[in-house]
Amino acid sequence: MQSSNISPFLFNYKHPETLKLRPDKRYIHINIGKGASLFTKNKGTSSIINDTNIEVIQFYQNIGSTKLHDFISTIALNWNLIEEFSQLSSKEIYISYQDFENNIITLEDMQFMVRAIVLMNIDSEKFTPLFSQSFTITQDLFINSLIKSVVKQIAKIKDSTNKSKFSKSFELFNKQMEIGFKTGFFNHFQNIVNLQNTHMVDCIDRYKQLSFWYFLVQTSKGNKINYDTNGNIKSQYGEDESNKNHLKLITNQIKQSSEALSLQQIDYYHLPYSEFLSIVNPSKDDVLIADFRSINQIKSITHELKQNAFLSNVLNLFRKYMCQWMILIDNDSKIAEIRSNQEQLVITLYKENTTEFTVLSNI
Repeated sequence: MQSSNISPFLFNYKHPETLKLRPDKRYIHINIGKGASLFTKNKGTSSIINDTNIEVIQFYQNIGSTKLHDFISTIALNWNLIEEFSQLSSKEIYISYQDFENNIITLEDMQFMVRAIVLMNIDSEKFTPLFSQSFTITQDLFINSLIKSVVKQIAKIKDSTNKSKFSKSFELFNKQMEIGFKTGFFNHFQNIVNLQNTHMVDCIDRYKQLSFWYFLVQTSKGNKINYDTNGNIKSQYGEDESNKNHLKLITNQIKQSSEALSLQQIDYYHLPYSEFLSIVNPSKDDVLIADFRSINQIKSITHELKQNAFLSNVLNLFRKYMCQWMILIDNDSKIAEIRSNQEQLVITLYKENTTEFTVLSNI
């Protein structure tokens, strides 16, 4: 059962100037989301950040760490290498697939062939960074994850109604193998993060864990991480072409973001919303912000509500305080229902790059 999801943040992000964020205000985020006020580059801006997802808070707290930057750069390098490894391996796998499609060999035989091809190709010096124990944490599990995903992809090709097009076109087959290898890569690090989070193993330090987690945020299907009720990540690899460019740009973008954050005064919290607001006690000169675009970054059973009911609860929380506030949400059909139920709400449509979003506010 899915309990919550999280959308990517800190990627090619520019806050809209139209929000009119001022450096003389203190910004209080009950849910940090994409960081609406964080990257203003206004020296001395004061922000209090809260999020019910501890990974989000830890990521922001450590965003200036060179260790984190180095680990994310390593993932970006190996994400490119897994694509090259797939291209190399696909040539041999393609030959065996012809026999599999013609029922000359079984799926079990196909799995044996894939394993032999993968093990043969990892000896190439070029792929040493990809298969090093320090990166994979456990090389055997990493290799098994790759093989399992590739074989699953092969079985899927054979079962498809258009299987003949893959057997006749190496280009199409090669693309499917790339998806298989990248899915295996994705699944391995998702499992590593979950093992770490459930304390079943203690195999990675905080910076490596956060870098793996952020990689999952950027490459999950629908660009959202899904959590189950136990707090484990249960996402699928997104198979998105743009992911190739995402990871190449991430490190520089994160460094730029950390430079902007270093100019500000920031306090961090990880609490339920009402408890957080009670502690920080917003004054009339503060600005309350909640960023729920691409729905939320909630990781708490207590907040499992439908979006409209959830927004109503947040609005009721905000209205207890004599200060300015704004809530950022995706622009969709739900806005009409919210508008009809909230007569004194200021609703403004903004555009960030090609994506529209809505700001609910009392400003």
